[in-house]
Amino acid sequence: MGDKVDLLQLKARLEKLGVHIDAPAVYNASPKHEKRSEAAGLKQGADTSWESHLDRSSHEVAQLLDRCNRVHQALNKSADTDGEEPPATKPIANKAAAAVAAARAAAAAAAGTKHSRTAARSASSSSSSAAAAATAVAAAAAARASPSKDSKLLVRAAQRLLRNAQAEAEQVDRALTVAAAAVPERQAPAAAAIKKPSAAVSADRGSPLATVLAQYKEAQAAWAQDKAKLRREAVSCRKQAGKLELELAKLQRLHQHKTLDVSSLRAALKGRDLLLEEAQARSRQLEEALAKSQEVAAEKLCSLAAERDDLQALLLATLQRLEGVEAVVAAADATSAAMEEKVRVLEGERHAALELAAASKAEVVQLQEAQRRLQWQSQLLEKMSEVQLRRNKRKSAAIKELLSTAGTGEHSSGGAAAGKHSSSSPKAQGKHRSPGNPSQVLQGLLDELLATDDDEDGDGSAGAAGRGGFADDSTLFSESVQ
Repeated sequence: MGDKVDLLQLKARLEKLGVHIDAPAVYNASPKHEKRSEAAGLKQGADTSWESHLDRSSHEVAQLLDRCNRVHQALNKSADTDGEEPPATKPIANKAAAAVAAARAAAAAAAGTKHSRTAARSASSSSSSAAAAATAVAAAAAARASPSKDSKLLVRAAQRLLRNAQAEAEQVDRALTVAAAAVPERQAPAAAAIKKPSAAVSADRGSPLATVLAQYKEAQAAWAQDKAKLRREAVSCRKQAGKLELELAKLQRLHQHKTLDVSSLRAALKGRDLLLEEAQARSRQLEEALAKSQEVAAEKLCSLAAERDDLQALLLATLQRLEGVEAVVAAADATSAAMEEKVRVLEGERHAALELAAASKAEVVQLQEAQRRLQWQSQLLEKMSEVQLRRNKRKSAAIKELLSTAGTGEHSSGGAAAGKHSSSSPKAQGKHRSPGNPSQVLQGLLDELLATDDDEDGDGSAGAAGRGGFADDSTLFSESVQ
């Protein structure tokens, strides 16, 4: 539909089909007053609009005719290839040519009046609408015959042509009414005839224009029926197309799955071939290794047989040696029994020596303990002698001080000293009387020292310190002795 067609070529095609198109004459009426000039202007505008619509509709009709002829030829070819009889459909161009011829006859009949051009134009417009209707009907029939892309385009173009024809008819009627209102009273009958073509048609039923209008109405009704039928068929076709699309999607998925399965199987076959080749190579390697291992095993068996013979000879020699060793072992067993008896005797002697050693160790421990005690007692005696020497020194110092004092003090001090000497003498005698126990002797000496410290005249602090020290020594000594 988008291709541009030359008007001369279109006119030649229409003439070949039997449709003759004449250029409309220009209305050159000289207006005498304003009403006539207005009517002439309105007529001229209607003529120009009609000519433009006629050219456009003729162009679309030519394209539709061409497509219809192609569809018809395709149907005939498909019927020939299938071996069936071609459909008994006349070419659409014949119907269009008949409609155009009827329109031209109506225009020739109306050419006797002054407004013959207007009548001819109205007839031609009605004939073009009738031709469009016939073309639409034929296109619908062709679409039903072959539901292809071209047939759908033909149906759409036929619908558009019908709408254009109806619009053109309405425009022509409006232009005729305006022109009739502008024409003077003396032209009123002609204008009325032009304004109401239905009355003329009703008056003359056998006129070509009436037949064209009747054909147009019949075509319009048939077109409506065909349109409804086509809509129903389109809905069913859409449903069928949806089902087919779903089936196509399923088939595509199945095909995709099958292709994937085939590709995976091919890959698996390739992998299996590779594995077989690797297995064959490994089997060859294993056979070679087996042959080599058999050769090596045969060599080893020979060497092992030789070694076995050598070992058997060695085993016989070792058996002979073992017999000699068994005799030696029997003699050694006899000697070992005697040695065991000697060992038992030595064990008894060892136990006796161990007991003696334990007793000697106990005696040594006792002697060590006595030695420690004697050492401690000697140390204590040394300390006591040192203490006695210090005290004797203090006593001598005290005596010297007393001698230097007054005479009365000397007599009293001398009598006290004599009393002390006499009192201490029995203690010395008692000490000499019991010289048996050294601990008792030491205890007596400590008592004498404490007694002399009590009778001693000197610093109270020094005496207390000395008494405390001797008391501590005496307690320690008594605890050690116990």
